[in-house]
Amino acid sequence: MSQLRHKIWAAFAILLALSFFSVLAPTDALAAATKPSCRVYYNVEAGDTILGIVKAYNLTIKKFLLSNTLGDKNAIFVGQSVCIPTSSPKFDANEKVPDYAKRVAADFSTVRKGQSIIVKAKNFPTNSAYYVKIGKPETTSKDMVKVGVLNTEDKHNLNGSFTVPNNYRTTWPMKVCLKDVYGRTLICRTATR
Repeated sequence: MSQLRHKIWAAFAILLALSFFSVLAPTDALAAATKPSCRVYYNVEAGDTILGIVKAYNLTIKKFLLSNTLGDKNAIFVGQSVCIPTSSPKFDANEKVPDYAKRVAADFSTVRKGQSIIVKAKNFPTNSAYYVKIGKPETTSKDMVKVGVLNTEDKHNLNGSFTVPNNYRTTWPMKVCLKDVYGRTLICRTATR
């Protein structure tokens, strides 16, 4: 009898704990409330800066940063899609403008020469590291092969050469991506010959 009573109490405790945690778990409505509401997505172009984008859309830098996941360096990249939020405090010409907001959008090009991939990066944030990943054009990031790391150190513009693994030597066209080692930034290009 005591074993049965113990099992009933244990089942009751489990049900009570599950109901408690279900109340604490975020609901879809709560998750949706934390996502920014975007009136439009803007595709970053060569020469763009955060400052230029916020001025064009009459936003504050803070609201722009809260609406986009740009990583710890607050860098934007050519080809990246950024959220322009629906409601925002208006741009203030007296707002202190941090240096990163004036930095031109980072970009890179890539060329395949023989069994090497040459990456030419420009306007990248300093003291950053990016995995160089390759794959077929339809390959998702998680299925791509890492062939090296590109370190920007104290230079904004740099070149790197990486060896193509044997199992990718006949792959063409080839997608080359740079993924921020410490963040979620991923920017991809198709290698040219």
